[in-house]
Amino acid sequence: MNPGPNLRKFLRFTGIDRSIAFVVLSRAWSTVAGVATLYAIAHFLRPDEQGFYYTFSSILGLQIFFELGFSYTLMQCVSHEKAHLVWTEHGTVEGNVRAKHRLAALLRVALRWYGTAAMLSFAAVLPAGLIFFQQSSPLHSTVAWRIPWVWLAFASAIMLFASPFFAFLEGAGLVAQVALVRLTTSILTSLSLWLALWRGWALLASPIVTTVGITCSAIWLAKRWGNYFTDLLRTPTNGTILNWRLEIWPFQWRISVSWLSFYFMSQLAIPVLFRYQGPVVAGQMGLSISLVLAAQAVGLAWVSTKAPQFGVYVAKGEFEALDRLFFRTLKQAFSVLSLLSLALLLAVLLANETGSPYRLRIVTPVTFLFLLGRMLVDCTAYFLGVYLRAHKQEPLLGVSLLNALLVGSSTYVFGRFWGAAGLAAGNFAIVLLSMPLIVWIFSQMRRLWHAPPSVVYAGSDFV
Repeated sequence: MNPGPNLRKFLRFTGIDRSIAFVVLSRAWSTVAGVATLYAIAHFLRPDEQGFYYTFSSILGLQIFFELGFSYTLMQCVSHEKAHLVWTEHGTVEGNVRAKHRLAALLRVALRWYGTAAMLSFAAVLPAGLIFFQQSSPLHSTVAWRIPWVWLAFASAIMLFASPFFAFLEGAGLVAQVALVRLTTSILTSLSLWLALWRGWALLASPIVTTVGITCSAIWLAKRWGNYFTDLLRTPTNGTILNWRLEIWPFQWRISVSWLSFYFMSQLAIPVLFRYQGPVVAGQMGLSISLVLAAQAVGLAWVSTKAPQFGVYVAKGEFEALDRLFFRTLKQAFSVLSLLSLALLLAVLLANETGSPYRLRIVTPVTFLFLLGRMLVDCTAYFLGVYLRAHKQEPLLGVSLLNALLVGSSTYVFGRFWGAAGLAAGNFAIVLLSMPLIVWIFSQMRRLWHAPPSVVYAGSDFV
């Protein structure tokens, strides 16, 4: 059934296409499910178990040190090659022979990379978590965390190996299809989480959710896109000009440093609070961050779903079309983020005013406000970064490193001595002060890269 004229006008105004619709539905489900999960965690987990639950995710963030941002790099590289290929009725791609050979070579590189990364991450993350929780757990703690942690570390390593397949599909323009399967997976994993908590399996709920997600992803990839990947693996790559060291690594290492910086900026807070303020405070921060990230994920959908198309426009040199799409999308995304942030803040204030028992499972309203403020700043920087990375460049590397150093330091110092409120306020101040520099770099690079070849910039050898 086709949408009516009024609905079509609304969709055009808001920028909602099929890809965004599925992603937003997935994020909306995550938000609604998050409320139910909040109730389930508060009802079925003790406050100290809640702290372990969210700290598990933060420790697993160490996987980023092995993934090194390759999935994002891969998506951009695939989008540049897919610009010269078309889909066939058999679910494979045809067209420019060189582009297909390069695509096949990319897949082989990705599988070798992620196979190694999955094994190394399991070998490192598993003992790191065992040591951390053993040393940081309160004396006489009765939380059963060892078996859940071992299972979760193993399942997460397998999930890491699946990353390049989704990056290949998104880079090939199948953003809507990937978003749909993620929505389905999100529904099934939420149901499995609630069931596990209801059954009293406590921290085992976390690895159960990951295992359900792996199973859904594997079935969908094999049944729906098996021909695509099988065809690429059968495509010969002898003589294919794909120099990983010269074409991919110069972009990837910059992305990887930015991704590593992201860990110190976003995942370090909960382990620090767990270590110095206890699992209860860590659980409050973990649940609060989860609420903020749910809103963030909805807003990011507007830009992240357009990233492959940005890469296509850059590959074809259609910079005016790129700018029109990006700035329209940026305005829509920021409007959505602002409205969601306001709604969350009002909900937290209402919980405190009415004396709801759930207010004890999240941070104070002032601390929550700092978390929302930082989220809005981070998203703005992310949007500008997506635009720049579509050119297979990472000019924000220096800013990312500086922010990581400052935020990581403030997280440790403020989190240790001033708790959640000091940590959130310090981090917000740092990222806010970095925004003028990020905007300046964005403006300069956009002007430089999109200038006609005959334009000469003073003080530069760019012609």
